[in-house]
Amino acid sequence: MSQPNTLSTLYIDFVGKSEAPTILHRWSFISMLGAVIGRRFIFKHGHSIIRPNLYTVLIAEPATRKSTAIKIAKRLAVDAGYKRCTADRTTKEGFLTWMDGTHTDKEKTKKGENQTTQEFGLDLLDNLDLDAPREAWAAADELFNFLGQRNIDFITMLGEFWDYEGVYEYKIRNAKDVRVPFPTVALLGGCTYETFSLTFPPESIGTGFMSRAILVHCDPLDSSSRITWPVVPDETKREVILLALNMILSLDATDSIELEPDEEAMHLLDSIYMTWKGVPDQRFAHYNSRRFAHLLKLLIICTIDRLLVESPESLFNPASKIKSSRGDVIFANTILAMTELSMPRALGEFGSSKYAKVQNKIVELLRTHKVPVQFNEIWKAVMKDMDKISDLVVQMQALVAGGMVVSIEGKGYTFIEQQHDPMIYTDWSLLHPQEIELYKP
Repeated sequence: MSQPNTLSTLYIDFVGKSEAPTILHRWSFISMLGAVIGRRFIFKHGHSIIRPNLYTVLIAEPATRKSTAIKIAKRLAVDAGYKRCTADRTTKEGFLTWMDGTHTDKEKTKKGENQTTQEFGLDLLDNLDLDAPREAWAAADELFNFLGQRNIDFITMLGEFWDYEGVYEYKIRNAKDVRVPFPTVALLGGCTYETFSLTFPPESIGTGFMSRAILVHCDPLDSSSRITWPVVPDETKREVILLALNMILSLDATDSIELEPDEEAMHLLDSIYMTWKGVPDQRFAHYNSRRFAHLLKLLIICTIDRLLVESPESLFNPASKIKSSRGDVIFANTILAMTELSMPRALGEFGSSKYAKVQNKIVELLRTHKVPVQFNEIWKAVMKDMDKISDLVVQMQALVAGGMVVSIEGKGYTFIEQQHDPMIYTDWSLLHPQEIELYKP
């Protein structure tokens, strides 16, 4: 097979040769399309309603061009008419007030400008439907700026919003109460290893947010991928993407259209749910328990992604049942499986240990070397982060005992590449060649 005939394939082609790895562009597009869809398309799953809002965190070293990928997707959404992008920097209370939409902006009031901080598609506060569902997309190339430093209250609340049904009420001290009906929030943010640890405290591993987040990790491309003069994007492709996004936005945002897997897709989803082993890292135990919900959210996006190119008219025909196909399931599961391969690397040695950062640096050093690395070379790389050389001896012993590295007598230390089970229900030929090269197990 080859790459599918979808809007995401056109998008990656539109982005063209880039210094940002393709996986960052793919997930930026996925997050953006999920936000644009909002509440328009859903799956009913027992007592639950699955919507395509995803919490996507891009984690990589500085200068991996995370911001580039996020900004391209955000700019297209805004140009297509999407109006629910959050501020780049906010607080929990500020975010809730913005979501509420009925609070006046005192500074704007003084200037005689609009009396409301929100539009929700309307210009006047008097016309705002107080019970209308609220949607938001936080597309922050620096997630640390949006969430703040270890703001566990904000993080926990966003964890609730991932699948929240009902009216969320909150009391702000010395201010008008906040009331947010049926919030649907999507998030796309960029982090380095350092800003990730500043944003999320170790105890956040056990919060609902981390089990609801998809951590997208990648290494920077090598020097051969540097582009001094990027090619100007193809305007025709841009217009096609904008037209497709605008088609979605033209649908009633409050009229949720139900998708259904066809019979083949239903059987395949059952097989995946029953057999998938999950991310082989104890820190992702909570994520693994929600993996199927992640897959269904992504499946909505992949289905609409295909139909926008294959048969866009079907999205506007209320009499026709919109079906997710077996191919949609394979595509969604392949994307998710590819990303899960490097999720443990996204966290690194994230935790409360004093030397967690040092352990991660050691592992990454050994990973990038094809031959064993001598102890003294490791010490040179981490000496500024440790008190004494005997501490490094202890950390190396811990990494060996944990099965992360192996000591080869007389030669040094080398990284043990984790073996992954063969992945059924995936088709790697559906991915971009760069993704296949970097991620195929």
